[in-house]
This record gives sequence, C-alpha cells and structure tokens, in this order.
Amino acid sequence: MNDLVRRISSISQPDELSPIVRDLACVLTKYFGKIGLPDAELHGEGAALTVSDFFEGSQVYFPVHAKRREARDAEIYEAYDGKNLDSLRMKFRIGHSAVYKAIRRHRKRLRESV
Repeated sequence: MNDLVRRISSISQPDELSPIVRDLACVLTKYFGKIGLPDAELHGEGAALTVSDFFEGSQVYFPVHAKRREARDAEIYEAYDGKNLDSLRMKFRIGHSAVYKAIRRHRKRLRESV
C-alpha cells in the first residue's frame, strides 16, 4: 500500500496518467465519493493505477450486460427508420453491423415472445 501511495504522490499532474487511466480514475473517484469513501480522489487514482498495472499491455473487453443489451436493442429497434443508421451508430457508439444485429436480435425476441 505504501508503494502505491508513493507512486500516486509522485504523479504531480493528472495529465501524467494515460487518457484511459485518467478516465478510469475519474469514474472511480466519482463512485467512491458517491458512496462516501474518505479520500475518494486518492482511492480513485490508486484503484485506476492498480487496474492499469494488472492489465498493462493487454486489450480488455467488457461485454455489455445481457439486460442492458436487450434494452439497447429495443431502443435501437424503436428508433430505426431506415434512414438514421449513422445517427444511431454514433449515439450508441457501435458500428453499422452492430446496429443491424441489434435490430435482428430484437425482432427475434419479439417473434419468440408471441
């Protein structure tokens, strides 16, 4: 723990963190503050650096939770009008094929629920 505190205190500016680690530190700091953890900023940066050290050099993929994906698919299906592919792609930060897959999955769920 002392090593981590020493490492965090050696970072004089948040800009010294990589953008992804800085974003993760921000998210964790907000969460730790929300749950009332004292020194949320210190813990947020420490947790982000720990995760960064653990996964360093790796590509990490966090799959979308199934219920969240179902809700997203339904929202895409309801919003799709045949002309708004690019706006949906940008709104949900997914590719063209992912929009079409979401529509297909939702149609299939609708058929199966009948």
